[in-house]
Amino acid sequence: MKQFDKKSVSPDLYSRNTLISYLVEKLLNGQYHNKKCKLLDVGGYGANLHHYVEQIDEFTILEKKAKPAQLDENIKYVEGSILKAPFSDRAFDVVVSTDMIEHLDKPDRPPAVRELLRVAKKYLILGMPCKNDLTENAERIVNEMFATVTGKNHEFLNEHIQYGLPKEERIEQVIKDMNLPYFKINEGNLMNWYIQYLYTSSQMDQLHNEKQFEFNRFYNENLFRLGNLRAPTYRTFFVVANDGYFSQEEIMSELADQWKWDPQAFMELLKKAFQDMRISMNRGAKLLQVQNQLTNLQVEYEKEHAHFEHTKKQLIEKDQIIQKARASMSVYKETIAEARDVLTARE
Repeated sequence: MKQFDKKSVSPDLYSRNTLISYLVEKLLNGQYHNKKCKLLDVGGYGANLHHYVEQIDEFTILEKKAKPAQLDENIKYVEGSILKAPFSDRAFDVVVSTDMIEHLDKPDRPPAVRELLRVAKKYLILGMPCKNDLTENAERIVNEMFATVTGKNHEFLNEHIQYGLPKEERIEQVIKDMNLPYFKINEGNLMNWYIQYLYTSSQMDQLHNEKQFEFNRFYNENLFRLGNLRAPTYRTFFVVANDGYFSQEEIMSELADQWKWDPQAFMELLKKAFQDMRISMNRGAKLLQVQNQLTNLQVEYEKEHAHFEHTKKQLIEKDQIIQKARASMSVYKETIAEARDVLTARE
């Protein structure tokens, strides 16, 4: 199987998985010496997270979609719904779910959170974009860009619009009602998210081109310099301890020290994005020129075809006239022959 290249994936996926990797390592550190660690990823269809938590011994995915054709043989894939998870209580040391809750109907969201916590032995790491004007506006603009380029809505963003983003306070209340310790991490600086998705949407007609991979790699390699935890953010993570311990102050301090904002890196990112977009625009202008040429050729072809059809019709009409004339001539000849026979008989 081809080796997975972490830094070529979309920046949004890389950013959230990098944060989850840190949290899993931090939360489990020293607690499971000589014991197997079990992790459940709910909604993790592509198993991307598996590459970021290699310290986990047993990695399980719960997903409503059918199992993908190619999947690491060490991953257990269970097809099912989080509304009725087919697992016993406290079956996994850590349960992770990112960008799943917002794809559920609103009445199903609190039961889903409770079910996530039911199967978590120690910790739940739950991430999602939450409802606010800035995020909703950013998603709407990106979806419009995507639709302009591809002719269809973005599958996931369209569902966000359809179901509505979760309200942070409602998710928080479910956890409070269960009397569990938790804290929140705001992840995915909204401007960074906005730029990367506008960039990706503008490149959709050239999907998986090398320029896009270069942009992804630059973003991911400079993730910590891009201040991806600075406000406003796209996503909220809830870190909940079901029967575990965490030091919120220590975790937040370490994240703040590592994920720093460097304006120079941000300007370099913008430069790369606009350079690539300019190439795409030039390519688009050339494509438009070719399309115009094809349109002109189509018009000329239709004119020639119309002329051909007209000439063909005239030829058919002339042929019909000739056939009628030939038929009339045949009748005339038969009449003459009969007349001659009559005259000959009279003589």
